[in-house]
Parts: sequence; structure tokens; C-alpha cells
Amino acid sequence: MPKIIFSDHAIYQLKERNLKEKLIKSALNNPDKTALQFNFRKRAYKRFKHRRKNYLIVVIYEEQSSNKKVITAFITSKIKKYLND
Repeated sequence: MPKIIFSDHAIYQLKERNLKEKLIKSALNNPDKTALQFNFRKRAYKRFKHRRKNYLIVVIYEEQSSNKKVITAFITSKIKKYLND
């Protein structure tokens, strides 16, 4: 399994958005969906529940040799916008 590393920006955003590394790693290791972005970065999408409400975590990352480098991440309740279910 690739090693997951965090950019300085990602570390800052995780603190600002109160996101846990465990949730980010879960999205990267077992995503519900992945997509390629225009700039060769990828997005990993993972659904989860918090206080009985459904959310989606979106993780933007780059694959580098044997690493996945997290660029940023955010949580949204607009699941259909991203997963088109």
C-alpha cells in the first residue's frame, strides 16, 4: 500500500477544517469513487455519517512513485453533486 504524505497546505487545511487524518486515509485507501482532474491530480470520494447525517469527504492528491501526496481535502453534504447518484 502506498505511503500517504501531506503537503503543508493539506496540513493547514486539515487543522482549519477540523479533519482527521484517519478519515483522509480511509478515503484514499478505500474510496467510493476516484476521478482524474485536469492537472493530473486525482480526487478520492468517500461517504461517511456524522451525527446521523450523510457527508462526503473529497481528497485531492497526487500519485508519486510509491506515495500518495494529499494536496487538500474538504467535506460536503452535497453528495449528488460529486457522485451523480
